Amino acid sequence: MTLSSWLVPEGSAVEEGERIVEILAGGVTVDLAAPASGELVRILVEEDDAVRILLGVPVDRAAD
Repeated sequence: MTLSSWLVPEGSAVEEGERIVEILAGGVTVDLAAPASGELVRILVEEDDAVRILLGVPVDRAAD
């Protein structure tokens, strides 16, 4: 799997269910949504990076 693109920039407020990132897996692009409302404080995975586990890709203040 590859992180194709971030749909919101670092530091943005996001709403629960809002599309925040696109993942490419097996030739199919899948949108991932914010699991909760909050702020995308820090991006830990850059675009075009391979990802194995999707847990912890976005970091929000509520998770700190």
